[in-house]
Amino acid sequence: MTVLPTCPFPVPFWWKLASGATVDVGEHYQKQTYRNRYSVLGVNGPITLTIPVESQDGAKISTKDIRIAEHGSWRRIHLGTLRSAYGKSSFFPFVSDAIEALFKDISVRYVVDFNQRSVEILSGLLGPLTYSVSTEFIRAEDISRDCRGLFDPATPLPGLPSYPQVFSDRFAYVSGLSVLDAAMNLGPLATERVLLLKID
Repeated sequence: MTVLPTCPFPVPFWWKLASGATVDVGEHYQKQTYRNRYSVLGVNGPITLTIPVESQDGAKISTKDIRIAEHGSWRRIHLGTLRSAYGKSSFFPFVSDAIEALFKDISVRYVVDFNQRSVEILSGLLGPLTYSVSTEFIRAEDISRDCRGLFDPATPLPGLPSYPQVFSDRFAYVSGLSVLDAAMNLGPLATERVLLLKID
C-alpha cells in the first residue's frame, strides 16, 4: 500500500503515485509542507501560495481537523494569482469557473476539504484518480511505500520533462510546480508526462 499526505493542487509526483494509493488525513499535521501550499509560475517567476491555518499552539492535531484561518484576504490573492499566471493559457477556461467557486466558497473550512476539491478540479482535465482516504493514522509497519514525508519543499522530487509554459518568453523551463501548471499548459496531454515519471 502506498500512503500519501493530502495536498492542494499537488505536484506531479503526488499525482503519479496517487492512483490506487491511500491518502492519510489521520496523520499528525506537519507544518511547512505541501499539505497546505502549492507553487505556480507567475509573471515574475515561481510563486508559492500558502493556505493559512488556525494555530495549533504546539498541539499534535490530525490533518483532518486542521481548519483554514480566515484572516486576511488569502482567497482573493490566490485566485488573482492563478488568473494572472494562467488566464492566457489554453486550458484555463475549462477550469476557471470551478477554481473561482472553490476560492469563493467560505463554507470550505478544513484544509482536507479544500485539497480534495482542488484534486477534483484537476481531474476534470487530467482524468479521474482512484484512491482511498483514511481518517485513521496508518502505522508505518502497515505500509509498503510510505510517502508522507516526501512532500515538503526541502525534498527534491522527480519533475516533469520540460514543456512550453505561459511565460516561456521570460524564463527557462521551471520545474517543481503544481501539476496545475502542466494542466494549464498541456491540458489532458499532461497526464502522459506524469506517467513518464519514474518511481524508485
